[in-house]
Amino acid sequence: FRVVAEKDMENEKRLRNYTYIERQVQNTVNSEGKIKSSEVNTYDVLEIYGEQVQRLIEKNDKPLSTKDAAKEDEKIQKIIDKRKNESTGDRKKREEHEAKDREDSRRFVTEVADAYNFKLVGTELVGGREAWVIDGEPRPGYVPHMKEAKFLPKFHGRVWIDKSDLQLAKMEVECLDTISWGLFLARFHKGSRIMLEQTRVND
Repeated sequence: FRVVAEKDMENEKRLRNYTYIERQVQNTVNSEGKIKSSEVNTYDVLEIYGEQVQRLIEKNDKPLSTKDAAKEDEKIQKIIDKRKNESTGDRKKREEHEAKDREDSRRFVTEVADAYNFKLVGTELVGGREAWVIDGEPRPGYVPHMKEAKFLPKFHGRVWIDKSDLQLAKMEVECLDTISWGLFLARFHKGSRIMLEQTRVND
């Protein structure tokens, strides 16, 4: 699992060489687990002066209105103008901050390996490729090394690891308790689920 975590960080580096479309779907479910509403946002993800930027291009699978599209274009132009006029000192500070964020992400991903007990439960095909199926349960007595990891014991889940690539092919995570964090108290309710699936690009 530590190898998978390191490969995930390598993927993050590769990702910065691509522009791509990202489609986010957020479902709200009722007490029976049935979807009662969905919100879909589609983004064009760009690299501008070394910074990854999202431009909203569709809401609920419909193109933006002329007014909203103009707002998004204005947002992108402001970023371009800001980066064009950025001083050497400000650029260095920004790059150092981004490097710290990447290092924190690396530490967090590797800490996941410490936070759970993993159990191999079988093999399945994901996207036509054979994958190990592994369940993860919070490890009793786990003490987080970074504050962002304190929520890890509040989740459990299942991952599918591509046997040939040792890459995360699929993940399903469930929240075991209601948790809140941040200035505006973002919240995950007990029973909330996060699902992720990845596929190979350009072989």
